[in-house]
Amino acid sequence: MDEVMQTLRDLGYMVVVHLLNPTDLGEPVSRPRYYFVGVRQDVAIVGEEVAQGMYNHIWQRLKSSSGPAVPLGKRLLPAEHKLVLENQSLRQQRWEDAKAANFGGDSRSQKWKQRHAAWQLEHAESQIQPDPSMPSPDELFLHLPRERDVWKNLLTDKSMPRLAVADLSQSLGRVPLRSDCTPTITPGSHVVVSEARRMLAPMEKLLLHCLPVHTMSFEGITDAELEDMGGNMMHLQTVGVAMLVAIALVDWAQPGSRCGRLPQEGNMVLAVHAVPSAPMPAARKKSLTAAEKKLERQLRERFGLKVGIKRRVKVDASRLKSQKKVKLPCLPLHKACLRGTRWAG
Repeated sequence: MDEVMQTLRDLGYMVVVHLLNPTDLGEPVSRPRYYFVGVRQDVAIVGEEVAQGMYNHIWQRLKSSSGPAVPLGKRLLPAEHKLVLENQSLRQQRWEDAKAANFGGDSRSQKWKQRHAAWQLEHAESQIQPDPSMPSPDELFLHLPRERDVWKNLLTDKSMPRLAVADLSQSLGRVPLRSDCTPTITPGSHVVVSEARRMLAPMEKLLLHCLPVHTMSFEGITDAELEDMGGNMMHLQTVGVAMLVAIALVDWAQPGSRCGRLPQEGNMVLAVHAVPSAPMPAARKKSLTAAEKKLERQLRERFGLKVGIKRRVKVDASRLKSQKKVKLPCLPLHKACLRGTRWAG
């Protein structure tokens, strides 16, 4: 971390950092991450030491004013929602297929059995009879042998909370287990919520990070891709805090605080699409400057993305006023936020 901060300083930035976690704002998802905020030294309103104090103070004030923690159930889709039903139906089909095969596993990857045996030996004295009110592996449609064994053993551990949220993608002894929120969600996490008596649906991983899915289109996006999105994103409220700090630390009266217009060309806008790169049409090659061509080539080679550079044009203000504006809620009501989309229940 020190190396990252020093590199940014060498590039002319004032850098502050803080560990932010959505749970500190009352959100039922744990994702502690360090957020670096860099401001160019020539436009910063204060020095780095004072800026770090501002960052800490803003975060503490937001934490103290966040109110009571939101129960996880308030952030989940209702059991009768079509996305939940579709996910449950898919899981049930996999469970039935695995049951027909007597829940056989891949014999080439059985190292987890050794870890589980060691865990059982270590926790032999703390094992109890499973709570009959807790969902069984079959009720949860757990079809993988390792996941079934993890849940069975957790149910016999006396330290297991009654309101348990567990990521079964890990083996015993490494399972992230919470009672007040979800553990950190990853692309491959399989999060079971005992209160809901099911596993999280892919869309819920986005909702838990406060993503306004009611304003977005997910046409052609598979469940696996939704899982990847939910497992790789940061919580919007913590991102918003870092952005708030960055904006507050800039002296906007300074001429260099705003992006200047490029001479005779206007502002360049990057449009990045996560699709395989393709050769640039010859007609568009001629319309780009040498600098723009170089930028496209560098981004394509570095990130494997198709990058388009466009120049901004003037837009009739009357047309903008007539366009329908969507007001984004800070905390979307998840039961209604899919209304009007193809994801609506």
